[in-house]
Amino acid sequence: MAEDRQAKTAKENQETIVEMKIISQHRDFYDYLEGIYGQDPKLVLDRREGFVVKDIFEKHTDLQGSYYHTTYFKLAICGQIIEGMVKDGKVYYYEELLQIGFNLEKDYYSQKPKYRNHINGDLYTISEKPYQDTENLNKKHDCPILMLKAKERHTGRLYQDGEPDCLKYPRLADFKMEKIYPAKELWIMLTDWLSQRITANEPPVPIGDDKIRIASHGFDVKTSFRPKMK
Repeated sequence: MAEDRQAKTAKENQETIVEMKIISQHRDFYDYLEGIYGQDPKLVLDRREGFVVKDIFEKHTDLQGSYYHTTYFKLAICGQIIEGMVKDGKVYYYEELLQIGFNLEKDYYSQKPKYRNHINGDLYTISEKPYQDTENLNKKHDCPILMLKAKERHTGRLYQDGEPDCLKYPRLADFKMEKIYPAKELWIMLTDWLSQRITANEPPVPIGDDKIRIASHGFDVKTSFRPKMK
């Protein structure tokens, strides 16, 4: 056990923390790291489309008060899906759901453990832990932090018809996301995601010798570089 802890500590010490610039109207729980790790003008997390989560409920008069009763939510963060519940203004994740009447049961179809509970006639089913997003929603919407419109009837009440399936940059502090991803871990996830997006958008580098690379830029190696005759 001691060797495992030493190896983990050594790995953490070797981590290179990448700088990132944040543009936002609302501060989030990990923003303070910008003052520690620094800013990179080329690696920008532009959260100007972001919002305070409670504003959703203030926008829809028929939903007022829902945030302080029982509400299901689903997020997509850097390729991971996170589910949880808000009850009486408090956020519950995974094993915490046992405190509000959920049971951990094996799902009939997937045969995987899931948290289940009936609330006001609706069945809520939540995965045992965060899982990989097979739909690549973050990439599809070009945004590393999304609040999703779930397909189940009981979660559809979060949105009105005609609204997008995903809302960009909800303030994660409203979801107590530090309970799932500490600030440093989330910072690394976000900088990795942004770096990969930049890499994916870069033009491919020709592979081969100098002649192949010159030709890839539209030059003729026989005529393009001949000296001009006087």
